[in-house]
Amino acid sequence: MVVIIITPVAGVDALTLYDKIKAEIKSTEEYGLEWQETCKVDENKIFTSFTIGELADFHEEVMDWLEMMEDEVAKTHITFQAVME
Repeated sequence: MVVIIITPVAGVDALTLYDKIKAEIKSTEEYGLEWQETCKVDENKIFTSFTIGELADFHEEVMDWLEMMEDEVAKTHITFQAVME
């Protein structure tokens, strides 16, 4: 489980961006990436979480993709990360 704050670029709607992230950032079936269905938005920052298989490299499967969305994502911040078996 990873808890993350995603800050959109100025002028980008947080809820619209979150819908796009959930639709576009997916992993292989074996890693089972699942985004939290809804998110909290505060001061146009997205507060959410996702789960992904313990063998997955979440930086490669998620964070690199968020970095490639630089026109819409200003920054990200991991607030909690845990591996559950």
